[in-house]
Amino acid sequence: MTTPSGEQPEDFRGYNQISGLQDEQAPGASLLDPAEQARQNFFGNILGGFGSILGAILNTVDNSYVEQLPIIQEQQNYITDLQEAVDRMILQGQSVYYDSNQTHYISDGVTSIDFIILGSGGGGGGGQGAYLGGSRYVGCGGGGGGEVHLNVPRSLLGNAVSIKVGAGGSGGSGSNPGYGGTPSKIITESGDEIAAGGGIGGPSSNTTATPRSSGGTGMITGGRGGIGWEANEINGTNSVSQYDLHGGGGGGGAGQSANPNVPPGWGGAGGISPGGSPGNSGDNAVGLAATGAGGGGGGSGVNNGANGGFPSGGGGGGGGANLISGTSRGGNGGQGRVYVIERTS
Repeated sequence: MTTPSGEQPEDFRGYNQISGLQDEQAPGASLLDPAEQARQNFFGNILGGFGSILGAILNTVDNSYVEQLPIIQEQQNYITDLQEAVDRMILQGQSVYYDSNQTHYISDGVTSIDFIILGSGGGGGGGQGAYLGGSRYVGCGGGGGGEVHLNVPRSLLGNAVSIKVGAGGSGGSGSNPGYGGTPSKIITESGDEIAAGGGIGGPSSNTTATPRSSGGTGMITGGRGGIGWEANEINGTNSVSQYDLHGGGGGGGAGQSANPNVPPGWGGAGGISPGGSPGNSGDNAVGLAATGAGGGGGGSGVNNGANGGFPSGGGGGGGGANLISGTSRGGNGGQGRVYVIERTS
């Protein structure tokens, strides 16, 4: 409202047109237009009285908050780690399985825990073809990871168990052997360990006298790797229980050798998971069976050996065929895994 001269009366801004009453104001209070009042309400209510967003940041992110940042990050990492431990129903019960190093905190009311521990597989040896006989090498298969399964009373475990998961061995190249796999284990609060061994890496051989690479130790040992030159030993061996559904990783098959009558080998079975045919990886252990996987098949010609299946399969050996120049790599061993099944009675 304005006067005939176009000026507002002095008391206009304090007049409530709806109620018809004069709004009360504190002595000396400024009269603001609606836009300015909205701006101040925003900074006063939302930003805690600071005059700008930058001011709010600089005055609220204080030393106390900065000191807590490492704790906040640690908690975030812990949440991420928990998400990696996924519940899974297997034939042995409802389990939590671990594919990386973690700490398992035991639930209230648990009386004992079943552990199924699978070591990692060894890598296959490298192969090398050449016109000169003394320079030809065939890659032998890596050993599969071992398996341990047992029930442990809660009283022997404490409140938490440290989980260590074995890393699969890398395959060798040329005339170099593959690397061995590492054990998977559980460690109690008192420091006691229970482990399933990793498979031995496959050698690179230029002789018929080369021994097979051994599988990892355990209640069920991992399959042994195949060796070249002799047809009756080119395939990896199996890792299977004769009494129940358990098993470690199958051994990797050997690569093709300089003997033209000896083809590349097959990988051995891990539990109920078949080994790979020549040039193909072993089958992964999936579904309801908590066992190791199949070993990788050997490489033909001077082709690479195939990887072992996951978990625990041994890698196949690289090929070193006759009168073909070149080098090949052995397949990688499959990493380990640990299953945890809590029992309440």
